[in-house]
Amino acid sequence: MRGIGAVIHFRSPTPGSTSLPDFSGMWNSIRDWFALSAQDEAAQCFRAFYQPDEGTSPPDRLKHFLRLKALASPGRQDNFTAERILGTGETICMIASGKNSDLPSVTLHMSDQEWHSTQHQKEAVDSPLSSVSDDNQAATATGTGGGVEARPKGSPITRTQIQAWQELSPEAKREAGGWKVWAQSQGISIGSAGACLTNTGLKPRGAVRLQPPGERGSSITNAQIQVWQDLPLEAKREAGGWIRWAQAQGINIGSAGACLTNTGLTPRGTIRLQPTGERGTPIINMQIRAWQDLPLEAKREAGGWMTWAQAQGITIDSAGTFLTNSGLTPFGTERLKPPGERGTPITNQQIRAWQYLPQEAKREAGGWITWAQAQGITIGSARTFLTNSGLTSFGTERLKPPGERGTSITNMQIR
Repeated sequence: MRGIGAVIHFRSPTPGSTSLPDFSGMWNSIRDWFALSAQDEAAQCFRAFYQPDEGTSPPDRLKHFLRLKALASPGRQDNFTAERILGTGETICMIASGKNSDLPSVTLHMSDQEWHSTQHQKEAVDSPLSSVSDDNQAATATGTGGGVEARPKGSPITRTQIQAWQELSPEAKREAGGWKVWAQSQGISIGSAGACLTNTGLKPRGAVRLQPPGERGSSITNAQIQVWQDLPLEAKREAGGWIRWAQAQGINIGSAGACLTNTGLTPRGTIRLQPTGERGTPIINMQIRAWQDLPLEAKREAGGWMTWAQAQGITIDSAGTFLTNSGLTPFGTERLKPPGERGTPITNQQIRAWQYLPQEAKREAGGWITWAQAQGITIGSARTFLTNSGLTSFGTERLKPPGERGTSITNMQIR
Protein backbone atom coordinates (compact mmCIF):
# COMPACT_ATOMS: atom_id res chain seq x y z
CA MET A 1 0.00 0.00 0.00
CA ARG A 2 1.66 3.26 -1.09
CA GLY A 3 0.13 5.33 1.68
CA ILE A 4 2.64 4.04 4.22
CA GLY A 5 5.65 6.22 3.67
CA ALA A 6 3.96 8.64 1.25
CA VAL A 7 7.31 9.99 0.09
CA ILE A 8 7.21 13.70 -0.72
CA HIS A 9 10.05 15.59 -2.39
CA PHE A 10 10.67 19.30 -1.76
CA ARG A 11 12.89 21.68 -3.69
CA SER A 12 16.27 22.51 -2.24
CA PRO A 13 17.12 26.16 -1.55
CA THR A 14 18.85 27.98 -4.38
CA PRO A 15 22.48 29.05 -3.89
CA GLY A 16 22.74 32.18 -1.80
CA SER A 17 19.13 31.98 -0.54
CA THR A 18 18.16 31.51 3.06
CA SER A 19 17.64 27.90 4.01
CA LEU A 20 14.17 26.47 3.61
CA PRO A 21 12.25 25.03 6.56
CA ASP A 22 12.43 21.24 6.87
CA PHE A 23 9.20 20.62 4.94
CA SER A 24 9.86 16.89 4.66
CA GLY A 25 10.24 16.65 8.41
CA MET A 26 7.06 18.65 8.93
CA TRP A 27 5.13 16.38 6.58
CA ASN A 28 6.40 13.32 8.43
CA SER A 29 5.24 14.84 11.72
CA ILE A 30 1.60 14.98 10.58
CA ARG A 31 1.49 12.11 8.07
CA ASP A 32 -0.32 9.79 10.46
CA TRP A 33 -3.25 12.22 10.65
CA PHE A 34 -4.39 10.78 7.31
CA ALA A 35 -5.80 7.38 6.43
CA LEU A 36 -3.32 5.25 4.51
CA SER A 37 -5.42 5.43 1.35
CA ALA A 38 -5.34 9.25 1.51
CA GLN A 39 -1.69 9.81 2.36
CA ASP A 40 -0.45 10.06 -1.23
CA GLU A 41 -3.00 12.74 -2.13
CA ALA A 42 -2.45 14.51 1.20
CA ALA A 43 1.31 14.59 0.59
CA GLN A 44 0.82 16.26 -2.78
CA CYS A 45 -1.59 18.83 -1.28
CA PHE A 46 0.92 19.53 1.51
CA ARG A 47 3.71 20.14 -1.02
CA ALA A 48 1.50 22.24 -3.31
CA PHE A 49 0.48 24.39 -0.34
CA TYR A 50 3.92 24.93 1.19
CA GLN A 51 6.04 24.84 -1.99
CA PRO A 52 3.73 25.78 -4.86
CA ASP A 53 4.92 25.70 -8.43
CA GLU A 54 5.69 29.04 -10.05
CA GLY A 55 2.52 30.82 -11.07
CA THR A 56 0.26 29.08 -8.53
CA SER A 57 -2.38 31.58 -7.40
CA PRO A 58 -3.28 32.21 -3.72
CA PRO A 59 -6.81 30.77 -4.25
CA ASP A 60 -5.25 27.56 -5.60
CA ARG A 61 -2.95 27.33 -2.59
CA LEU A 62 -5.97 27.77 -0.32
CA LYS A 63 -7.79 25.00 -2.19
CA HIS A 64 -4.85 22.66 -1.52
CA PHE A 65 -4.94 23.64 2.15
CA LEU A 66 -8.68 23.02 2.46
CA ARG A 67 -8.37 19.70 0.63
CA LEU A 68 -5.60 18.71 3.05
CA LYS A 69 -7.94 19.49 5.93
CA ALA A 70 -10.75 17.48 4.33
CA LEU A 71 -8.47 14.45 3.96
CA ALA A 72 -7.42 14.51 7.63
CA SER A 73 -9.13 12.25 10.15
CA PRO A 74 -12.11 13.89 11.90
CA GLY A 75 -10.17 14.27 15.15
CA ARG A 76 -7.47 16.28 13.37
CA GLN A 77 -9.49 18.65 11.19
CA ASP A 78 -9.67 21.31 13.90
CA ASN A 79 -5.88 21.58 13.67
CA PHE A 80 -6.29 23.30 10.29
CA THR A 81 -7.46 26.91 10.39
CA ALA A 82 -7.91 29.44 7.59
CA GLU A 83 -8.66 32.86 9.03
CA ARG A 84 -9.72 35.83 6.94
CA ILE A 85 -8.48 39.18 8.29
CA LEU A 86 -11.17 41.70 7.42
CA GLY A 87 -10.16 44.75 5.43
CA THR A 88 -6.64 43.54 4.65
CA GLY A 89 -7.12 40.95 1.91
CA GLU A 90 -5.08 38.53 4.02
CA THR A 91 -5.99 34.94 4.83
CA ILE A 92 -3.78 33.21 7.39
CA CYS A 93 -3.55 29.43 7.05
CA MET A 94 -2.10 27.44 9.92
CA ILE A 95 -1.58 23.80 10.86
CA ALA A 96 -1.27 23.32 14.63
CA SER A 97 0.33 19.96 15.40
CA GLY A 98 -0.19 20.17 19.14
CA LYS A 99 3.57 20.15 19.70
CA ASN A 100 4.24 23.91 19.50
CA SER A 101 5.33 22.77 16.10
CA ASP A 102 7.62 24.14 13.42
CA LEU A 103 4.83 24.25 10.83
CA PRO A 104 4.86 27.88 9.70
CA SER A 105 1.71 29.83 9.06
CA VAL A 106 1.14 31.04 5.50
CA THR A 107 -0.45 34.38 4.67
CA LEU A 108 -2.31 34.44 1.37
CA HIS A 109 -3.44 37.67 -0.30
CA MET A 110 -6.68 37.50 -2.26
CA SER A 111 -9.78 39.53 -2.97
CA ASP A 112 -13.08 38.92 -1.20
CA GLN A 113 -14.44 37.42 -4.42
CA GLU A 114 -11.54 34.97 -4.65
CA TRP A 115 -11.98 34.05 -0.99
CA HIS A 116 -15.69 33.29 -1.26
CA SER A 117 -15.28 31.53 -4.59
CA THR A 118 -12.55 29.28 -3.19
CA GLN A 119 -14.68 28.30 -0.20
CA HIS A 120 -17.65 27.27 -2.28
CA GLN A 121 -15.74 25.73 -5.17
CA LYS A 122 -14.13 23.51 -2.57
CA GLU A 123 -17.56 22.66 -1.17
CA ALA A 124 -18.66 21.57 -4.65
CA VAL A 125 -15.86 19.00 -4.84
CA ASP A 126 -16.46 17.47 -1.44
CA SER A 127 -19.89 16.07 -0.65
CA PRO A 128 -21.76 17.89 2.11
CA LEU A 129 -21.97 14.51 3.82
CA SER A 130 -18.23 13.99 3.95
CA SER A 131 -16.26 14.28 7.17
CA VAL A 132 -15.28 17.89 6.67
CA SER A 133 -15.76 20.12 9.70
CA ASP A 134 -17.89 23.26 9.58
CA ASP A 135 -14.74 25.38 9.69
CA ASN A 136 -14.14 24.27 6.10
CA GLN A 137 -17.40 25.73 4.88
CA ALA A 138 -17.09 29.13 6.58
CA ALA A 139 -13.71 30.05 7.98
CA THR A 140 -13.51 32.67 10.72
CA ALA A 141 -12.70 36.22 9.66
CA THR A 142 -11.00 38.09 12.47
CA GLY A 143 -11.11 41.86 12.76
CA THR A 144 -10.55 44.36 15.53
CA GLY A 145 -14.02 43.73 16.83
CA GLY A 146 -13.58 39.98 17.27
CA GLY A 147 -14.76 37.01 15.27
CA VAL A 148 -16.92 37.80 12.27
CA GLU A 149 -18.17 35.15 9.91
CA ALA A 150 -17.21 35.80 6.31
CA ARG A 151 -20.31 35.51 4.14
CA PRO A 152 -20.74 36.05 0.44
CA LYS A 153 -22.77 38.98 -0.96
CA GLY A 154 -25.79 38.51 -3.19
CA SER A 155 -28.55 35.95 -3.21
CA PRO A 156 -28.25 32.17 -3.67
CA ILE A 157 -28.49 31.01 -7.26
CA THR A 158 -31.85 29.63 -8.38
CA ARG A 159 -32.64 26.73 -10.68
CA THR A 160 -33.93 29.21 -13.26
CA GLN A 161 -30.58 31.03 -13.24
CA ILE A 162 -28.63 27.78 -13.49
CA GLN A 163 -30.79 26.84 -16.48
CA ALA A 164 -30.26 30.27 -18.06
CA TRP A 165 -26.47 29.94 -17.84
CA GLN A 166 -26.55 26.42 -19.19
CA GLU A 167 -28.57 27.47 -22.24
CA LEU A 168 -26.30 30.39 -23.13
CA SER A 169 -24.17 29.61 -26.18
CA PRO A 170 -20.38 29.30 -25.63
CA GLU A 171 -19.94 32.61 -27.45
CA ALA A 172 -22.51 34.32 -25.21
CA LYS A 173 -20.79 32.91 -22.12
CA ARG A 174 -17.48 34.36 -23.26
CA GLU A 175 -19.07 37.74 -24.07
CA ALA A 176 -20.63 37.75 -20.59
CA GLY A 177 -17.12 37.54 -19.12
CA GLY A 178 -17.44 34.03 -17.74
CA TRP A 179 -19.63 32.69 -14.95
CA LYS A 180 -18.28 34.98 -12.22
CA VAL A 181 -18.92 38.28 -14.04
CA TRP A 182 -22.31 36.99 -15.22
CA ALA A 183 -23.32 35.94 -11.70
CA GLN A 184 -22.38 39.35 -10.29
CA SER A 185 -24.46 41.07 -12.94
CA GLN A 186 -27.42 38.91 -11.90
CA GLY A 187 -27.00 39.73 -8.20
CA ILE A 188 -26.02 36.15 -7.38
CA SER A 189 -23.52 35.43 -4.60
CA ILE A 190 -20.19 34.27 -6.01
CA GLY A 191 -19.98 31.37 -3.59
CA SER A 192 -23.42 30.05 -4.53
CA ALA A 193 -22.75 30.43 -8.28
CA GLY A 194 -19.28 28.89 -7.99
CA ALA A 195 -20.75 25.71 -6.57
CA CYS A 196 -22.88 25.22 -9.68
CA LEU A 197 -21.36 27.01 -12.70
CA THR A 198 -18.20 26.83 -14.81
CA ASN A 199 -17.12 29.07 -17.69
CA THR A 200 -18.26 26.43 -20.16
CA GLY A 201 -21.36 25.05 -18.45
CA LEU A 202 -22.26 23.45 -15.13
CA LYS A 203 -20.54 21.69 -12.28
CA PRO A 204 -21.91 18.34 -11.07
CA ARG A 205 -23.87 20.08 -8.34
CA GLY A 206 -25.42 22.43 -10.88
CA ALA A 207 -26.42 19.51 -13.08
CA VAL A 208 -28.00 17.77 -10.09
CA ARG A 209 -29.93 20.93 -9.18
CA LEU A 210 -31.57 20.93 -12.61
CA GLN A 211 -32.73 17.34 -12.38
CA PRO A 212 -36.25 16.78 -11.05
CA PRO A 213 -36.04 15.16 -7.59
CA GLY A 214 -37.08 11.80 -9.00
CA GLU A 215 -34.20 11.84 -11.51
CA ARG A 216 -31.36 12.80 -9.19
CA GLY A 217 -30.16 9.28 -8.93
CA SER A 218 -30.57 6.49 -6.46
CA SER A 219 -28.75 5.82 -3.22
CA ILE A 220 -25.43 4.06 -3.63
CA THR A 221 -25.47 0.32 -3.06
CA ASN A 222 -22.86 -1.83 -1.36
CA ALA A 223 -22.11 -3.46 -4.71
CA GLN A 224 -21.35 -0.04 -6.24
CA ILE A 225 -19.14 0.90 -3.30
CA GLN A 226 -17.24 -2.35 -3.83
CA VAL A 227 -16.85 -1.67 -7.55
CA TRP A 228 -15.36 1.77 -6.88
CA GLN A 229 -13.05 0.37 -4.22
CA ASP A 230 -11.78 -2.32 -6.58
CA LEU A 231 -11.06 0.10 -9.45
CA PRO A 232 -7.32 0.72 -9.89
CA LEU A 233 -6.27 4.28 -9.03
CA GLU A 234 -5.53 5.02 -12.68
CA ALA A 235 -9.03 3.90 -13.65
CA LYS A 236 -10.49 6.16 -10.95
CA ARG A 237 -8.63 9.10 -12.46
CA GLU A 238 -9.75 8.21 -15.98
CA ALA A 239 -13.34 8.05 -14.73
CA GLY A 240 -13.01 11.70 -13.67
CA GLY A 241 -13.11 11.04 -9.94
CA TRP A 242 -15.93 9.80 -7.76
CA ILE A 243 -18.45 12.53 -8.70
CA ARG A 244 -18.42 11.89 -12.45
CA TRP A 245 -18.29 8.13 -11.94
CA ALA A 246 -21.30 8.26 -9.61
CA GLN A 247 -23.28 10.37 -12.07
CA ALA A 248 -22.48 7.94 -14.87
CA GLN A 249 -23.81 5.14 -12.68
CA GLY A 250 -27.01 7.03 -11.87
CA ILE A 251 -26.04 7.40 -8.21
CA ASN A 252 -27.16 10.34 -6.09
CA ILE A 253 -24.18 12.66 -5.45
CA GLY A 254 -24.96 13.13 -1.75
CA SER A 255 -25.24 9.41 -1.19
CA ALA A 256 -22.01 8.70 -3.07
CA GLY A 257 -20.11 11.47 -1.26
CA ALA A 258 -20.76 9.85 2.10
CA CYS A 259 -18.93 6.73 0.98
CA LEU A 260 -16.47 7.52 -1.83
CA THR A 261 -13.32 9.60 -2.26
CA ASN A 262 -11.25 10.15 -5.39
CA THR A 263 -8.74 7.58 -4.15
CA GLY A 264 -11.00 5.04 -2.43
CA LEU A 265 -13.55 5.03 0.38
CA THR A 266 -14.44 7.16 3.36
CA PRO A 267 -14.63 5.41 6.75
CA ARG A 268 -18.39 5.24 6.26
CA GLY A 269 -17.90 3.49 2.92
CA THR A 270 -15.53 1.00 4.52
CA ILE A 271 -18.05 0.24 7.24
CA ARG A 272 -20.84 -0.20 4.67
CA LEU A 273 -18.92 -3.06 3.06
CA GLN A 274 -18.74 -4.98 6.30
CA PRO A 275 -21.65 -7.35 6.98
CA THR A 276 -23.85 -5.91 9.74
CA GLY A 277 -22.87 -8.54 12.23
CA GLU A 278 -19.19 -8.04 11.46
CA ARG A 279 -18.93 -4.30 11.87
CA GLY A 280 -17.30 -4.83 15.19
CA THR A 281 -17.58 -3.64 18.73
CA PRO A 282 -16.43 -0.38 20.36
CA ILE A 283 -12.74 -0.31 21.19
CA ILE A 284 -11.71 -1.10 24.76
CA ASN A 285 -8.81 0.26 26.81
CA MET A 286 -6.86 -2.98 26.42
CA GLN A 287 -7.00 -2.66 22.63
CA ILE A 288 -5.99 1.01 22.73
CA ARG A 289 -2.99 0.05 24.86
CA ALA A 290 -2.14 -2.87 22.56
CA TRP A 291 -1.98 -0.52 19.56
CA GLN A 292 0.02 2.03 21.54
CA ASP A 293 2.59 -0.61 22.54
CA LEU A 294 3.07 -1.95 19.00
CA PRO A 295 6.44 -0.87 17.50
CA LEU A 296 6.06 1.58 14.61
CA GLU A 297 7.29 -1.01 12.13
CA ALA A 298 4.65 -3.44 13.34
CA LYS A 299 1.99 -0.75 12.96
CA ARG A 300 3.06 -0.27 9.34
CA GLU A 301 3.07 -4.00 8.69
CA ALA A 302 -0.46 -4.20 10.13
CA GLY A 303 -1.58 -1.74 7.44
CA GLY A 304 -2.25 1.19 9.76
CA TRP A 305 -4.86 1.66 12.45
CA MET A 306 -7.90 1.11 10.22
CA THR A 307 -6.79 -2.27 8.86
CA TRP A 308 -5.62 -3.35 12.33
CA ALA A 309 -8.92 -2.33 13.94
CA GLN A 310 -10.91 -4.27 11.35
CA ALA A 311 -8.76 -7.35 11.99
CA GLN A 312 -9.48 -6.99 15.72
CA GLY A 313 -13.22 -6.71 15.12
CA ILE A 314 -13.34 -3.08 16.26
CA THR A 315 -15.73 -0.58 14.68
CA ILE A 316 -13.95 1.97 12.49
CA ASP A 317 -15.77 4.94 14.04
CA SER A 318 -14.78 3.90 17.55
CA ALA A 319 -11.14 3.18 16.64
CA GLY A 320 -10.75 6.41 14.68
CA THR A 321 -11.50 8.48 17.77
CA PHE A 322 -8.54 7.03 19.65
CA LEU A 323 -5.96 5.66 17.20
CA THR A 324 -3.61 7.12 14.58
CA ASN A 325 -1.19 5.33 12.25
CA SER A 326 1.70 6.11 14.58
CA GLY A 327 0.04 5.95 17.98
CA LEU A 328 -2.91 7.55 19.75
CA THR A 329 -5.00 10.67 19.37
CA PRO A 330 -5.22 12.99 22.40
CA PHE A 331 -8.52 11.27 23.22
CA GLY A 332 -6.78 7.90 23.22
CA THR A 333 -4.02 9.17 25.48
CA GLU A 334 -6.54 10.65 27.89
CA ARG A 335 -8.68 7.53 27.97
CA LEU A 336 -5.74 5.42 29.17
CA LYS A 337 -5.14 7.70 32.14
CA PRO A 338 -6.59 6.67 35.51
CA PRO A 339 -9.86 8.60 36.13
CA GLY A 340 -8.23 10.84 38.71
CA GLU A 341 -5.57 11.99 36.24
CA ARG A 342 -7.80 12.84 33.29
CA GLY A 343 -8.28 16.41 34.36
CA THR A 344 -11.37 18.36 35.33
CA PRO A 345 -14.29 19.70 33.29
CA ILE A 346 -13.66 23.12 31.78
CA THR A 347 -14.93 26.15 33.68
CA ASN A 348 -16.45 29.36 32.38
CA GLN A 349 -13.32 31.20 33.47
CA GLN A 350 -11.15 28.88 31.36
CA ILE A 351 -13.46 29.22 28.35
CA ARG A 352 -13.20 33.00 28.66
CA ALA A 353 -9.41 32.82 29.08
CA TRP A 354 -9.13 30.91 25.78
CA GLN A 355 -11.56 33.27 24.06
CA TYR A 356 -9.52 36.33 25.03
CA LEU A 357 -6.14 34.89 24.06
CA PRO A 358 -4.80 36.69 20.97
CA GLN A 359 -4.69 34.56 17.83
CA GLU A 360 -0.90 34.47 17.90
CA ALA A 361 -0.94 33.22 21.50
CA LYS A 362 -3.41 30.50 20.56
CA ARG A 363 -1.03 29.35 17.84
CA GLU A 364 1.95 29.43 20.18
CA ALA A 365 -0.02 27.34 22.68
CA GLY A 366 -0.34 24.63 20.01
CA GLY A 367 -4.11 24.91 19.57
CA TRP A 368 -6.93 24.17 21.98
CA ILE A 369 -6.03 20.52 22.64
CA THR A 370 -2.50 21.23 23.83
CA TRP A 371 -3.64 24.29 25.79
CA ALA A 372 -6.44 22.35 27.53
CA GLN A 373 -4.06 19.54 28.47
CA ALA A 374 -1.64 22.07 29.94
CA GLN A 375 -4.49 23.53 32.03
CA GLY A 376 -5.48 20.08 33.33
CA ILE A 377 -8.81 20.17 31.48
CA THR A 378 -10.31 16.97 30.08
CA ILE A 379 -10.19 16.86 26.29
CA GLY A 380 -13.77 15.66 26.05
CA SER A 381 -14.99 18.66 28.01
CA ALA A 382 -12.80 21.20 26.19
CA ARG A 383 -13.74 20.06 22.67
CA THR A 384 -17.41 20.90 23.32
CA PHE A 385 -16.56 24.55 23.82
CA LEU A 386 -13.22 25.42 22.18
CA THR A 387 -11.83 25.60 18.63
CA ASN A 388 -8.33 26.55 17.48
CA SER A 389 -9.53 30.04 16.59
CA GLY A 390 -12.03 30.69 19.40
CA LEU A 391 -15.20 29.09 20.71
CA THR A 392 -17.82 26.70 19.41
CA SER A 393 -21.45 27.81 19.46
CA PHE A 394 -21.82 25.94 22.75
CA GLY A 395 -18.90 27.88 24.22
CA THR A 396 -20.41 31.21 23.15
CA GLU A 397 -23.77 30.20 24.58
CA ARG A 398 -22.30 29.04 27.88
CA LEU A 399 -20.68 32.44 28.52
CA LYS A 400 -23.99 34.28 28.18
CA PRO A 401 -25.84 35.23 31.38
CA PRO A 402 -28.66 32.69 32.06
CA GLY A 403 -31.34 35.21 31.11
CA GLU A 404 -29.84 35.76 27.64
CA ARG A 405 -29.46 32.15 26.59
CA GLY A 406 -32.89 31.85 25.08
CA THR A 407 -35.56 29.29 25.89
CA SER A 408 -35.82 25.62 24.99
CA ILE A 409 -37.62 24.91 21.73
CA THR A 410 -41.26 23.90 22.12
CA ASN A 411 -43.26 21.25 20.27
CA MET A 412 -45.25 24.05 18.62
CA GLN A 413 -42.04 25.66 17.28
CA ILE A 414 -40.83 22.31 16.00
CA ARG A 415 -44.17 21.76 14.31
